[in-house]
Amino acid sequence: MRTLLSGKSLRFKSKPACTATFGVFDGLHRGHLHILKKVVTRAGKRGLKSLLVSLSPHPLHFYNKEFAGYIITQEEKIRLLKRLGLDYFWIVKFNKKVAKMDGARFLQHVLRYFNVKNIIVAEDFKFGYRAGNTISDLKRICRKRGIAVEEIKKKKIKKRIISSSLIRRLIKEQNFKEAKLFLGRDYSVGSKVKKGGSIGKKYLNAPTVNLDVDNKVLPGRGVYITKTKHKKKIYESISNLGISPTFGKKKIGLESHILNFHKSIYKDFVQVFFIKKIRPERRFSTLKDLKDQIDKDKTIAEKFFSSCRFRILG
Repeated sequence: MRTLLSGKSLRFKSKPACTATFGVFDGLHRGHLHILKKVVTRAGKRGLKSLLVSLSPHPLHFYNKEFAGYIITQEEKIRLLKRLGLDYFWIVKFNKKVAKMDGARFLQHVLRYFNVKNIIVAEDFKFGYRAGNTISDLKRICRKRGIAVEEIKKKKIKKRIISSSLIRRLIKEQNFKEAKLFLGRDYSVGSKVKKGGSIGKKYLNAPTVNLDVDNKVLPGRGVYITKTKHKKKIYESISNLGISPTFGKKKIGLESHILNFHKSIYKDFVQVFFIKKIRPERRFSTLKDLKDQIDKDKTIAEKFFSSCRFRILG
């Protein structure tokens, strides 16, 4: 898969003939994957390339209008899309110029670089200036250009339409099991490991990997049983999501202690998958009190994972 940004990376010797879809696709949930798999399949049958044209940042984030946070980061999204067999992922920078484009102008912008033969979108698809164009407008605009439009019905699970807003609500409620049902995978936070204060390693017998959570939709602050993925291997872990009030921090972050793991993975990409909340985050009077609590938390996590292994083996 080629990930494309506006500019030089969009220069082709000839325009690729494509089956395309458009959208922010925040979350890449099971509804999004349903559409993208059809795009890849339809393109393959017709000997075309498959194309996703997306926007970044999210328009609501750009305008600061009640933006609830990203379900996945751009890096996580790219990693997931590569598995689908998609040919092109074009990230259009959402700025004032793009925001002012109506649907016809936006499509014309896409056609400058790609020879789009057919488009597949969800039935509630909206695009253009202030999302003012509907799928009916898309069909009318495409009809003039000889481009076929396929409308896909919204996918449902348990009679509920899969949506990013539903998944965000489930994550905030810490209902990870239900969120997984609609997302198609465990909710996770993924980023490159950043430099921490090494307090966990020096004083608490619990070294941690520290991750950024900027602009992510998050469950409540607290300590969670988690799993951490590093270089295709998944490890049992326990994670604190919050501001570490014992140390007077103000910015929220994620600190994950991987059980029985002693490697240095600074700057590596890792993903932390949330399973279950143990307790809320709280401030401790002394480092000893904090260390004692962390030991208790680790014991709870170890018993949980041991129980899971027993159920699987049994």
